Amino acid sequence: MWLLHFIPDQLIVDAINMIILGGLIATIAAIFMDFIPWIRAYRLPTLLLGVLALSTGCYLKGWDSSSATMRLRVAELQKQVDAAEQKSQAAVKNQQVKIVERVKVIHDATQSTNNAIRRRSTDIDRECNLTDAAIDIYNQAVVIQPAEEPAK
Repeated sequence: MWLLHFIPDQLIVDAINMIILGGLIATIAAIFMDFIPWIRAYRLPTLLLGVLALSTGCYLKGWDSSSATMRLRVAELQKQVDAAEQKSQAAVKNQQVKIVERVKVIHDATQSTNNAIRRRSTDIDRECNLTDAAIDIYNQAVVIQPAEEPAK
């Protein structure tokens, strides 16, 4: 059936309609063959072929109808997927902007804390005795807010 994807849809619909039309014509012709004596012998095969073509055509018409419905549904869902992808790309860009801003805030806070520590480095000696001002600077660094110079 995958080969039918290469054939245009209208050509398939036309072929199915021709099968139905041929079956209908053959069935009607078989009914009138009973009145003509020299072709009466061909009535039964013509009737059987006509009914077979008519029933095959009706089956194919139903198959094509359900297939067309599914193709329309797939196209509709594809549009929804495309719209969702566009919304997703916009959301990703928005999140990237928020992440960059957050990284910048963290970087700025870290830099201001580092600067505050450098300014107060005289309060920290080699034995790691910390003054209250140094402890306040370290505590502010944990909160990720720019360190302010503690009150002396």
